[in-house]
Amino acid sequence: MTRPNSMSMGLLAVGAVLFAAGLFSGPASLSLQEQWSALLSGDGVAGTILWDLRLPRLCMAVLAGSALGLAGLLMQTYFKNPLAGPSVLGVTSGSTLGVALVSLGGVAIGTGLGVTGTVIGALLGAWAVMVLLGAVIGWFRSRSALLIFGLMIGYLTGALVTILQAGAEAGQLTVMCGGEADTFARAEPVMNAYAKAISLIGPAGSGQLAKMVNQICIAGLVQGLS
Repeated sequence: MTRPNSMSMGLLAVGAVLFAAGLFSGPASLSLQEQWSALLSGDGVAGTILWDLRLPRLCMAVLAGSALGLAGLLMQTYFKNPLAGPSVLGVTSGSTLGVALVSLGGVAIGTGLGVTGTVIGALLGAWAVMVLLGAVIGWFRSRSALLIFGLMIGYLTGALVTILQAGAEAGQLTVMCGGEADTFARAEPVMNAYAKAISLIGPAGSGQLAKMVNQICIAGLVQGLS
């Protein structure tokens, strides 16, 4: 077995161990035997924790990480520069700006656009930056100059996100709260101190208290899919 193949197999083994550690470890007091049985049957609280919480998050982490690695490899190969990547060319910042616009747009119209809107905003923001780079690529004689232009785009979009965040201070935030109506009524006076609008989303959202602007943080998880 050649050295590159040995390294690949070693990294794959390490990844499998980390995946298993992430799947079978957590704050829940469950034995390894209970978790293994729940993984096979999908029943009970342990099955819900494994199949509905841990496994989807682990799969998304693997997909996002793989997509980021592939995107970096393609860009480094094209630009012949080991520093090239989605963040250097401004694609990451573009997706962040898209999420910010979608999230704060939902706040402005008084409704939440959800995870689907967040993902679409991230994709459109990254796509817009890629289209811009494609439109101006003929202006530069060297690929290094295009990298510098990408850095400038990244700084510009990052500044716009900062401006949007500054405009979404406490008085401009929309809060979604889950739970029963009587519990919500007792907590509402406290939430009114830092939120512009409060929406009760019922028992389905019990235990959740989310500010829509915080969806900006999700962009880092989906930028690889851009």
